[in-house]
Formats: sequence, structure tokens, C-alpha cells
Amino acid sequence: MKVRLLVDAMGTFLTPWRFLRPIIDAGGEVAKFLPISLWRGLYHANLRNHRKILVVDGKVGFTGGLNVGNEYGGWRRRRFGPWRDTHVELKGPAVAALQDVFVEDWHFTTGKEVEAGAAFPTIEPAGPELVHVVASGPDCDWEVIHHAIFTTITQATDHIYLTTPTSSPTERFWWHWRRRRSAASTCGCSCRPGATTAWCARPADSTTRNCCVRGFASSSMARK
Repeated sequence: MKVRLLVDAMGTFLTPWRFLRPIIDAGGEVAKFLPISLWRGLYHANLRNHRKILVVDGKVGFTGGLNVGNEYGGWRRRRFGPWRDTHVELKGPAVAALQDVFVEDWHFTTGKEVEAGAAFPTIEPAGPELVHVVASGPDCDWEVIHHAIFTTITQATDHIYLTTPTSSPTERFWWHWRRRRSAASTCGCSCRPGATTAWCARPADSTTRNCCVRGFASSSMARK
């Protein structure tokens, strides 16, 4: 069995190598995304990898908001206590798309190709739902996620459900949100965290809530 682990250099800055050593000793590979270096400058310090991707045998994938850390079990976070993060399990062709994202990041970091074969099996549809894996980042000139959400809202005819940790959409975004809500009797619902570690995002979240209310949509905050 081949194991590849890619971690963000800043996110694991205080993580000792002895924590990762068992994987290496067992024959796995570990790499750090964009190691912090003074010669790269402060600009690169903000180019972090926040993706949470787990792909097993090329057939089952997991992605969402969960990191590997004690705080995700409610420990070492006295201020916030336990909190909720959305994480999903994927099966079917979407897993291949999820794995492609990891393979690109792995090649960028290590310069190594992931060999074809067992890692890329033929995947049959696993259900009636349509799943689209959208990858975005500072290396993309096109705001992929923003435009994906924007297009989805403009095409909605019945309801819109939006869950996000932080949000600061453009005025044009909210104009279309309100327009779809009034013209097509579309029900809109936005869910955001009641407590956040990103204090600077709180003003934007308040604006989002006000825009939701003006757009005849409901806006709720999760307690954790």
C-alpha cells in the first residue's frame, strides 16, 4: 500500500517531525507545501494550502473542513469549545476529480508524478446525485468558486442552500440573489458559524446576514 501525505508548511509549523516519522518509517511519503523561507518574501507566506483531501484506493474520497488536530475533538479550545465542521464522503466519478486536485498539488510540491495503475481505477456511478469538484486558489486568475456559486444562484428555480464559514460577496452577487428570490419564488437559506477564529471576518458576516434578510432569505448561525 502506498501512502502520500501532503501538509501545509505553515499549518504544521509547530508539528514535530517525530509525529510524521511513523508514516515515513512504514514506507510512506511526506511533503510540506511551500516551506516558509525568507528569500521567498512575505507574499508567499500567505499562499497556503487549506485543502482537506483524503482519497482511498482511488474509489472513496473525503473532503470538507476537518483538519487533523485535538481541537476538532473539542480539546485545547477553551474559548470556543467543541465546534462543527462539514465533511463529506464521496463515491463515484467525483473521487477521480478530487484525486486530480491532490495529484497536482503533490507534483507542485515534490516534482514527482503519481504513477498510473491501481491509483486510478475505473469508477462507475455510485448514485443519482450530481457532484462537481471545484478547485480554486491564488494561482487561478479566474475566481472559480465565486463564479460557480454565482452561476448556481442565477439558475436556481426552487431553493438555495448556502453554508460557508465566512462570506463577503460582491454587491452584484447580492443583487442577483434578491432578484432570483423575488422573480422565481426561490427560497434562500444561508448558514454561518456563530463563533469564529477569524475575528476579522465578523464584519463581513454581519453584512451577509443583512443582505440575506433584505433578499427575503433566512440566515442562521450555528452555535459552534
